[in-house]
Amino acid sequence: MPKFNTPGVYTEEISSNPASVLPVETSIPVFIGYTEKHVDTLGNDLNLVPTKINSIADYTELFGTAPVQPFNISFHQKKDATGKIIKSEVSLVGNQTVLPETFLYYTMQLYFANGGGQCYVISIGTWTGISDKSKFIDALRVLDNHEEPSIIVFPDVCKSSEEHYGDITDAALFHCKNKGNRVVIADVLNAYIGETEKNSDISARFRDKIVSDVRYLRYGAAYFPYLKTTIPFVSEDESIIIMEHKITLVDSNGAESTISGPYLGLKLSDNLIKVQDLPSYNEMRSFIINWGVTIPPSGAVAGAIVRNDTDRGVWKAPANISLSNVQAPTIKISNKFQDQLNVDKATGKSVNAIRDFSARGSLIWGARTLAGNDNEWRYIPVVRFCLFVEKSVTQALEQFVFEANEINTWNKVKTMIENFLMQCWRSGAMLGQKSEEAYFVKIGLGDTMTFNDIQNGDLKVLIGLAVTRPSEFIVVKVNLRIQKA
Repeated sequence: MPKFNTPGVYTEEISSNPASVLPVETSIPVFIGYTEKHVDTLGNDLNLVPTKINSIADYTELFGTAPVQPFNISFHQKKDATGKIIKSEVSLVGNQTVLPETFLYYTMQLYFANGGGQCYVISIGTWTGISDKSKFIDALRVLDNHEEPSIIVFPDVCKSSEEHYGDITDAALFHCKNKGNRVVIADVLNAYIGETEKNSDISARFRDKIVSDVRYLRYGAAYFPYLKTTIPFVSEDESIIIMEHKITLVDSNGAESTISGPYLGLKLSDNLIKVQDLPSYNEMRSFIINWGVTIPPSGAVAGAIVRNDTDRGVWKAPANISLSNVQAPTIKISNKFQDQLNVDKATGKSVNAIRDFSARGSLIWGARTLAGNDNEWRYIPVVRFCLFVEKSVTQALEQFVFEANEINTWNKVKTMIENFLMQCWRSGAMLGQKSEEAYFVKIGLGDTMTFNDIQNGDLKVLIGLAVTRPSEFIVVKVNLRIQKA
């Protein structure tokens, strides 16, 4: 109470709002990769500069699109005796899995299509300057000074060599462990037919390449396989070459003969096609537009996590979620195959599957961290919720720095944290029919601090959480009773 010596009227402000914990943002991803450009509207260089965007339009304005994708196609036509086209067909020549030169632009499209919102982008250079390792590490160092991002996504790491892929992924896990407020969404390298399609491939190209220390594995989650999307490639007529053009002629008796067509070896931009045969041009162009890129799943998963956090909460497992703009996973996963993905007894490095279900589409069908053998940190929502609580409480406690380390301060801190956890419990984040079964908060001399702690200026708080866990395995028992006649 201030001391007044002069007669008069004095005003004192009394705070009506007690100290409170404000929930931190849990779903701000940062995307790291190669871009077409990295210059803002004022001409400032954005290379290795974390830049916040809100839409794919923002991304294209600042970072451009993707390299033009070349295609080699086959065009087969069947004509009757009058020259009328009976049937025509366009297909790719060679490998049916077409991967773009870089993934980031298409990843951003998939992210926003699946519910993603505000996020950061870090350009590590243009496509012409692709390197294996150093630029990714530089981007992680830059992130050391930024607190807001909570999810790291770096699909272009899959363009690195196998050796550097592991080094970069490890660096990201170490970064998240050191920061203590974010996680990594990792893509299994080359996860498509013909490359990584068996459990032995996943062990050789993923599990064996990354760190085995569970202290770091809890900060990451991996997803498999790549996704065939409905997103069109960036393409131009000049980059589309007709490697095969066959015309099958059917005479009046039904006999067939096949000849080479006039478009053999031409580009789709040739006037012979584009001007003189517009229907054929449109058919081939439509085929390319509708082909759809194949990319790693991390962008779609990040979008689904953001949507899940908004609709349900960070404590809800980001799984059993349908993905938009996805035709299908590139590898069809059976229950037996997923057994090996979900639980790896040797390393514990769980890999979450994305599976295609009839009438339900492509679903995220897993919610495990890389620490699959750790009972405490096995599930993504458990790790992310604990990080959310820790970060929210830590920020709220900053207002008590230099406050008296005594019982009044302790009571304020305890009440503030308990009110916050009460809201979380009522939202379904923690177990227990009563709040005291869901959490506890301890603070004070004899509970969390010694006299020496107080003398040294240490204020220590102990928080216990009974976090809900996803119902990963649901067992239904049916007792069939047969009625005797």
